[in-house]
Amino acid sequence: MALTWQLIRAQSWRRLLLIAASSSAATIAPLIMVSLLMLPEQPAEFLFAIVYDPSTRGGAVLALVLLLVPVLGLAYQVALLGSSARARRLAVLQITGATPRQLRSVGAALTAVPAAAGAVVGVLGFFVLRAVIGGLRLDSTTFADETVFPSLRLIPTSVTPAPWLIAAVVLVVTGTIGLMGWAVSRSADPAVAYSRVRRIPRRPPRPWGWVPIMVGLGGLWLAVAVGTDSTATMLVLVGIGAIGLLMLAPWIAYRVGTAVARRATTTSTLLGSSRVVADPRTAGRAAAPIALVGLVVGGTSLIIAQLVVYRYFEAFYVVSILLVAALLLTALIFTAFAIAVRSVETLTEHRRPIAALAAAGTPEAEIERSLITEASIVALPSVLVGVLLGCLPLLAMTLLPDFSEAEWEYGEGRSLLAAGLLSMPIAVIAGLALTRLAVTIATKLVRPWLRTATAAGNLRTE
Repeated sequence: MALTWQLIRAQSWRRLLLIAASSSAATIAPLIMVSLLMLPEQPAEFLFAIVYDPSTRGGAVLALVLLLVPVLGLAYQVALLGSSARARRLAVLQITGATPRQLRSVGAALTAVPAAAGAVVGVLGFFVLRAVIGGLRLDSTTFADETVFPSLRLIPTSVTPAPWLIAAVVLVVTGTIGLMGWAVSRSADPAVAYSRVRRIPRRPPRPWGWVPIMVGLGGLWLAVAVGTDSTATMLVLVGIGAIGLLMLAPWIAYRVGTAVARRATTTSTLLGSSRVVADPRTAGRAAAPIALVGLVVGGTSLIIAQLVVYRYFEAFYVVSILLVAALLLTALIFTAFAIAVRSVETLTEHRRPIAALAAAGTPEAEIERSLITEASIVALPSVLVGVLLGCLPLLAMTLLPDFSEAEWEYGEGRSLLAAGLLSMPIAVIAGLALTRLAVTIATKLVRPWLRTATAAGNLRTE
């Protein structure tokens, strides 16, 4: 225990802060979800319509679930940070008699302890948000009126998660992030360390992600064709498709990286694509949440097109779109930090070859562009697939006879279809632009580590 505590204290404060921040966000979101699920059909408080209405409340829960993906993705990338140095330290402990189980327990503690601290802060943050944007309780002389729905009241106050539920959320979040530390500590195993040093080739990723994507799309088509109005069914099918997008990211990274490497004409392009091909799974997981951002951007673009066609400019719709934009911005921030952490890991693991490139005359700006290329190869195709999959289901709905018969008669169906077709390229451009901006910002954040990696002292042999 004393040794474990000493190793925890020896960690970089940046690593501890990022784990704690991820844990805090991963605690706040489930607590809000629990509060929403505890609400009755007719809450006795003023809440924004999306939260108040049971038919749209499930969408708010799904949005929070999707937000957890980039948050936990950042935690996983931070857990991977410095894996080689950590493997050497744990290997020394193994030589002195520590068992693999003890080593993995130490690795789990390195992430679980700061995660526990962050989870406690997340509980406090939940109650602070509840006080700021919580619902206004009704008394015997007032009633829920649509005129108060535009007010930004998003967290219920008429219901409160029980202490055991709060404790359960803290334990689950801490355990999940601790499990990440346990998993990455397997690199202390001599066989695993040998495979990393000698680069024993692994099978390329398989496109198994298309299976849940096809299941989700087929289920949505079937649900709309039979006329189901079950919100829960729709949300489950969208969730299945989202899981497929996450699973597909490493395969996309490998395929695109291989194609770019074959046609590379610049140093930065060759370096970036070669690193992706060498480790597509880690690179793909770092930027996988960006595909969910594209999914939401695609779906939201068609919803906006429908609002324009039907001239729905009420405060409810405007505020709802702004809330979606805020969630997308939050997801982009966490994904950008995950990409930045991945770039730091790349620079740390390849200090000597990067220093050799710098000593041979490669400009530092060219190496920085290789990092941008590496992240773009993974992120841009993933967000493109996400945008298209987000657009297609809603666009197909406009072509169904049950949906469009009346609208086509009065010409609104043609306007709706035209607006949907126009919104697709706009959504693609917006998704790619936001992703490129996030990648560029993430790369700029790691400039101090880039300068350290290009130092001539890294050419010394140990």
